[in-house]
Amino acid sequence: MFPVVLAILIIMAWGRNWNDMIDAYLTAQTEVNSTIVEYLESIKVIKAFNQTANSFKTYRQNMANWRDSMIRWSKERAIPFAVYQGLVLSTPAFIIPAGLLLYCGGYLTIETFLMFLIVGPVFGNLFMRIYEFLRYGVEEKKCLERIYKVFDAKDICDRGKKRLNGFDITFKNVCFSYEKGANVLNNINFHVPEGTKCAIVGPSGSGKTTIGRLICRFWDVNKGEILIGGHNIKDLPLKDLLSNISMVSQDPHIFNDTILENIRIGNPKASMEEIIAVSKAAKCHEFIEKLPDGYLTSVGEAGAKLSGGEKQRIGIARALLKDAPIIILDEATVFLDPENEASIQDAISNLTKNKTVIMIAHRLHTIRNVEQILVLKEGKIVERGKYDELLNKNGLFRKMWDTYSSALSWSIKRGEVDV
Repeated sequence: MFPVVLAILIIMAWGRNWNDMIDAYLTAQTEVNSTIVEYLESIKVIKAFNQTANSFKTYRQNMANWRDSMIRWSKERAIPFAVYQGLVLSTPAFIIPAGLLLYCGGYLTIETFLMFLIVGPVFGNLFMRIYEFLRYGVEEKKCLERIYKVFDAKDICDRGKKRLNGFDITFKNVCFSYEKGANVLNNINFHVPEGTKCAIVGPSGSGKTTIGRLICRFWDVNKGEILIGGHNIKDLPLKDLLSNISMVSQDPHIFNDTILENIRIGNPKASMEEIIAVSKAAKCHEFIEKLPDGYLTSVGEAGAKLSGGEKQRIGIARALLKDAPIIILDEATVFLDPENEASIQDAISNLTKNKTVIMIAHRLHTIRNVEQILVLKEGKIVERGKYDELLNKNGLFRKMWDTYSSALSWSIKRGEVDV
């Protein structure tokens, strides 16, 4: 047993340095997997810009890193494995002299000596598997640590018991950051009365979309509070909160299912007549009817068979079908062509009447008739008011409007660019 115990102690002592090496190996493997997924998802862009070679260069580099980390890990295991194997298989070298010494001294019979001589190597071969258990144990431990990081992520507490009896929205001294560091939102204060519309505008990265996500409680605020109907949203059951909010994002997710089921997500109990009604209001009924199987047409993974505008209109139909008292429109008309945009705006205006609406907008002409506009910059509200008031202030909103108006007049002529 002495050589087996010695071999195990050596492996355990050597294995203390394996954690960092395994972590590097797993990280390199993750990078390879991420590169493959990214390449497949962006294949159209890569080919359109003739970047196939460059993308494969990244793949080759990540594969080389994975190969190098695997070689380092294999080399690191080679010496201790050789020592372990040598000690475990050397049990006869210890059994024979010890057995002869005991036999000659009269302490051991020949039968017992022969038994140890036969059984010893058998047990030694069994102990060879201990090394594999130790090796895989260390690898699996590092894998489990990565999994536990996900499981250990702080859950949103869902113990609220209060019920909504109003649908006005209030932000009080709200601060928020996605990670430790600079805040995305800083000391945000505003109130949206029930049944009114509030537009949120500002440069990219100013925190507009984050406000919509916080209302849905996708994350909890770091400081301050968000109230709906006078109740802190943390005091509301999450299911009750989300059942009263409809959201249309910039890029609505389309499931690999039929158009009918993608719209019905808004209300699983909706009848076919209700689905057709909201589809007409969202101006998607016409193109759906032209598809081979109509509403039963499968749209492919992430809606691959639909255009950007068609996806957007299905997202709007889905939100209209839910018919929630609070509606968040995160640039809901971003992919619509000019011909359909006007009719969609009319449909949204009619169907959001008397509802609390948050409109996150880049197209400034779509927010002329809202009751209030909030202008964000670097996570802070720098201006607020009605459309005409903000235009007359000559502040950030006016600058944004002038830039937006200039962009609308851009045209390209033969031989020149006219701005």
